[in-house]
Amino acid sequence: MNEDREDSRDQMDDPPGTSGTGSGSAAESPGAAGRTRRHRAKKLLLSAGTVLILVVVAEIALRAGHLISKGTWDFLPAVRMASELYEPHPYLCYAMKPGARFIGHGGQTRINRWGCRGRDVERVKPDGVVRIACLGGSTTFSLNASDNDHTWPAQLERILNERHGPTRFEVLNFGTPGYCVVESFLIFSLRAVDLDPDIILMQDALNDVYAVFRPDVVSDYTHFRGPYTRLSGKWLGRSAIGRLVIAAAARAGQPSRSFSPTLSKEGVRLFQRYVESTVLMARAREIQPVIVTMPDRLPRDEEECRKHSVEIALTRVLIEGLRRVSRGRNVPLIDLSATFPKDPRYFTDDTHKTDEGLELAARMIADGLQQNGVLARALEQRGGMASD
Repeated sequence: MNEDREDSRDQMDDPPGTSGTGSGSAAESPGAAGRTRRHRAKKLLLSAGTVLILVVVAEIALRAGHLISKGTWDFLPAVRMASELYEPHPYLCYAMKPGARFIGHGGQTRINRWGCRGRDVERVKPDGVVRIACLGGSTTFSLNASDNDHTWPAQLERILNERHGPTRFEVLNFGTPGYCVVESFLIFSLRAVDLDPDIILMQDALNDVYAVFRPDVVSDYTHFRGPYTRLSGKWLGRSAIGRLVIAAAARAGQPSRSFSPTLSKEGVRLFQRYVESTVLMARAREIQPVIVTMPDRLPRDEEECRKHSVEIALTRVLIEGLRRVSRGRNVPLIDLSATFPKDPRYFTDDTHKTDEGLELAARMIADGLQQNGVLARALEQRGGMASD
């Protein structure tokens, strides 16, 4: 008790402004308080400046590394494209954002109000018009086309109109990078049928390799797809670091995209089932389904192909499944996988095409539609007449 009293007296005897623990410490002079605030502000600015410098250095390092390895400063262009073109969808995981624009990844992209790559069209099909809806992934989307007019669906529209006037053709590009056969089935059901197509062209296989060649296959593809987390923003998508953040957010909640290099008969049957479901739904609506196989630039010999890319070798297994559906369901087949030239000038990588390759694909598809009698039937239904 005596010690407590002495401590109390000592604190009361401390003069104002000294280091005592009583009321004197609260009575700090205005000058000292100002100096403290300025000191804290300097520390904060120094920390912020250090962080900014580190961010700038990291940004330059990422872009420089990409320039050295890929030959371009545009770090992760696919991520920037996704941040600007895609939006979350409750049934499709993600879908094209109507009205979106994008410059990069080889060219210019514009998405119309219906979620298609290309010019806008009226929802109600005009009299005498034949509409074709194209389904698939990035090869249908025509990822590396220089602009919307050079995608193969756009060039197919131009070629058909040149060959078969005065009947007018409208070709709608519903291809979406990353889509597999389930999304193609769903986007046909949810969006394409609203525009009343007469013909659908189905080109799936490559992306399904990651979905069906694995031991945990589930028929609804929930082993392969999860909720799509979208981070966007004008400046976030333009930064290399921001794109890493966007990519990490998009992967969050998504199952692994790894696949097994061994054949999965159950996976192939599941793939074929969704193709057949699309065929049956189209026919129920009096829409003519057509299967278009995806070409690649690797050797036709299967052993040589597998040496270069297991992914492409397994894609060819699924393409053989498409051929079985064609035979079993009597679906017209345009087999570009078997007939498209392997000339390197037509490809930007193993599967995506140059503008020249996209034009050749469009011409071969136009020829196939005529040779299979698909155009004649469509023109007859629309009151037109196929030219020779």
